[in-house]
Amino acid sequence: MRSPSGYCGGYQWTFAKGGADPTDLHPEATALREVFEEMGYSCRIVAPISGEFASDTCVTRYFLMEPIELTKDF
Repeated sequence: MRSPSGYCGGYQWTFAKGGADPTDLHPEATALREVFEEMGYSCRIVAPISGEFASDTCVTRYFLMEPIELTKDF
């Protein structure tokens, strides 16, 4: 979880998330890329979190991750 800058949308905490990139082959690739881009961590997926969560624009899946390395300093 991360704290969005300026508490965007009124959220104090949120998950890193975003749309798939054409180079992402699987939802796991999207999740790993988003965590890296938004939080600066290289991670490995430990397990998927059960369920899919639909919104007006997409379906979101979540994954339990373990950090490997902090690669960006925010």
